[in-house]
Amino acid sequence: MKKNRLLKLMDISPTQMREIADTVAEAEKKTTGEIALAVVYQSDSYAFVELFVAFCASFLSFLILFLCAAPIWNLLERTVWFPSPAQLTAVIGSSAATVVLIVYLLVNIPAIDRLIIPNTLKNRRVYARALQHFVESGVYKTTEHSGVLIFASVLERKFFVIADSGIAAKVAQNEWDGICKIMTTGLKEHQAAQAFVSAVKECGRILQEHFPNKAENPNELPDGLVVLED
Repeated sequence: MKKNRLLKLMDISPTQMREIADTVAEAEKKTTGEIALAVVYQSDSYAFVELFVAFCASFLSFLILFLCAAPIWNLLERTVWFPSPAQLTAVIGSSAATVVLIVYLLVNIPAIDRLIIPNTLKNRRVYARALQHFVESGVYKTTEHSGVLIFASVLERKFFVIADSGIAAKVAQNEWDGICKIMTTGLKEHQAAQAFVSAVKECGRILQEHFPNKAENPNELPDGLVVLED
């Protein structure tokens, strides 16, 4: 999904984007830690899951139509002058194909798509996408290995906080759970921008405790929310 469309979907305005960037900059003034933010609409296409569901629906519909072959044949005899087995096959085949098309379109509706994708698969895909961005954006390259990434994937409604080795050695993972909770609540309440602001403030508080500010504190990562296009 394109950047502008995703921001519109999340109801994040340019003014709010600047507010998020300013919040990151302010939080980083109090710590040598670096905060990175990223959001993507979905972390995977999940095409296999959608096709599998469509195939199962097709198989089930074909089985039902096959069992109803006799009534269908009777209908053909009443509506067609010279019915043939080929016409029966065509009716069953086209009906099954129509079911596949309808089901495939339905499972591409976000609310339905979210329901049919197994939760474990969503967790794996979102974490993998977050880890990919963690590496690509250079969060792991900070001087003190004190970079932390707050990653959001909208379709799955999943959030991950990935901390570099310097932070992981001092901060337990459960301390980041509160940030994920802030993000989850904010997205559900259609307050995405405020959720990012609150998450950054909480992240800054944790980093300030373990990585207080020093005389030299260069800004090693871009501030603000990075919108990834899929």
